[in-house]
Amino acid sequence: MRFTLYLLLFFCSKLILQTSLVLTDPRTSIPIGVPLFCKNGAVEQELAEAIARNLQISAYFNVLPRDAYIQKQTRCNSPEMVVGSDWSIIGARYVVTGSGSEAGGMVTFNLFLVDVSGKVVLAKSYTASKSLYRRIAHKFSNEILRYFTGEPGPFGSKIIYSTKVGRFKELAIMDMDGYDQRIITSTKGLANSPSFDRSGRRAIYTDFRKAIPDVFIIDTITQGITQVTSNRDQEFSPIFLNDSEYIVSLANPRGGSSIVVINKSGQILRTLVGSIGEINVSPVVDFVNNYLYYVSDIAGKPQVYRVPLSGGTPQRITREGYCTSPAISPKGDKLAFVCRVEGGFNLLVSNPDGSNPVQLTSYGRNEDPSWSPDGRYIAFSSTAARGTPSICIIRFDGRGFTSVSTPFGQGDFAPDWGPIPED
Repeated sequence: MRFTLYLLLFFCSKLILQTSLVLTDPRTSIPIGVPLFCKNGAVEQELAEAIARNLQISAYFNVLPRDAYIQKQTRCNSPEMVVGSDWSIIGARYVVTGSGSEAGGMVTFNLFLVDVSGKVVLAKSYTASKSLYRRIAHKFSNEILRYFTGEPGPFGSKIIYSTKVGRFKELAIMDMDGYDQRIITSTKGLANSPSFDRSGRRAIYTDFRKAIPDVFIIDTITQGITQVTSNRDQEFSPIFLNDSEYIVSLANPRGGSSIVVINKSGQILRTLVGSIGEINVSPVVDFVNNYLYYVSDIAGKPQVYRVPLSGGTPQRITREGYCTSPAISPKGDKLAFVCRVEGGFNLLVSNPDGSNPVQLTSYGRNEDPSWSPDGRYIAFSSTAARGTPSICIIRFDGRGFTSVSTPFGQGDFAPDWGPIPED
């Protein structure tokens, strides 16, 4: 298991009330308070702040500002110490509270979700190594979202992306809430288009180390790099088909590009989308419905198409004047893509066949969408928040736009959202 070597984490299900409240109106934002916790009698701020940020990013909650709280802390005691009137008077409906202890390099926290009537609706106990106790915040945030929506959230997952620093592009990685941003390559090339494997341990990408784009795989834990291709061919937009086969867009010597499957040695195994001079790029696989989505200019301008992985006639998905960057949700039920509309590049979501498109953004330059592992959020590169491209997150219905990355240099691009880590 990925985190077995790094994290001892378990939880005891002290669920006082198992009945969950499923939100049927996605526009609902539940007002909630997250006061500071305590640990061994002292104020514990970082854990509470991590939970508060997760809940705010989710767009299902309105986390009330801490300076409005009457009850600043919950007195390092049981959830019965929550004074409901102090919370209801400022508009809160629920309060997250907890206390912890530390011993022998391990931390233990008892966390509770309490409604303002005083009823404990969710209670969990977690233990983690001291250095990785933010996992506790993510685990409990996921449980809170499960309680209200019936499904856990994406908290604890990571996003890998390309960041421009000076003349070069390197790969960077961060927690989905923007914590622990760090650059993981130092090739002084143009590392771009990273894509996780299903475990989230490895990522495949292209790098222009020798003026020609080749395919590489990086272990995101050890940062060891393996070169897959080394020839005069130009490969773009690599993704994992499985552990030993990869899909890439391959430039043709006479113009255009095809989409092919290659093996670990870079040898072409088969062609998924051929070319008669047109450009076919940006492959993405719908593993649920067994489709390959991609972008082609065969009709004159870039549009999104799909074709069965087993072969068949391509189907045009988008109809706008210029559309790129398809991303299929993990459930195979929604498609995100980018189109040039309203004078700029904006993010849209539709059914997998392109029907019922909904525009999510209308400001800035928005590119390169990638779905969260729970299929409710989209990470993408956008200039809307900072002017410089940063990695942003938005919910599938357009709510909760949040910039989560702080660019190291001239901008962040091409995010890929990894899976929720296994315990």
